[in-house]
Amino acid sequence: MKPALALFAVISASLLAGNYPEETLFIENLKMNGRTIIHSCSNFSNAETELEFEFKSGPVDYGTRVFVEFGWGGSDQSNGNIFEWAQRNELELERKSSMTWKGNLTQTIAQRSSPVRILDLNFVFRIQEPGKATRYIGGTQSGDTFVAHLPKVEDSACVNPGDDYPSLSELIVQIVRN
Repeated sequence: MKPALALFAVISASLLAGNYPEETLFIENLKMNGRTIIHSCSNFSNAETELEFEFKSGPVDYGTRVFVEFGWGGSDQSNGNIFEWAQRNELELERKSSMTWKGNLTQTIAQRSSPVRILDLNFVFRIQEPGKATRYIGGTQSGDTFVAHLPKVEDSACVNPGDDYPSLSELIVQIVRN
């Protein structure tokens, strides 16, 4: 009777977990902070976002390199088109301890004369250990990606030359299941 009950519990947990298109999870091995600023208070200029990544890996071999492969998500307000993974690129993270990696990324997310607005950062981590196959970490399942929702332009602070920059705040990161 006990094995049948255990099997029922596993099946029930699997069914309740489900595959939801977007799901906010507490991701213990990733911390992201960011801020969006406008470099002029007199009239709208470009809005720029600054991001900080902190990624904690499991034990890895000496010589391991960790990269963030990313693309920007947003919309073109002139035609309503939505885009994901635009301007694909990568950022190599710097090793800060045996299992901690950090990096910074800055991007213009809105320009004065452009209808394009960048709203999200889509990304995965690529881990390259010497002599081993490259592996990707993008969420809880293979093929998943992380999405960080950037601070909105409307909520950003204007910063004139000589002003202090506002503090970074922790960003919400979601896992998007493919």
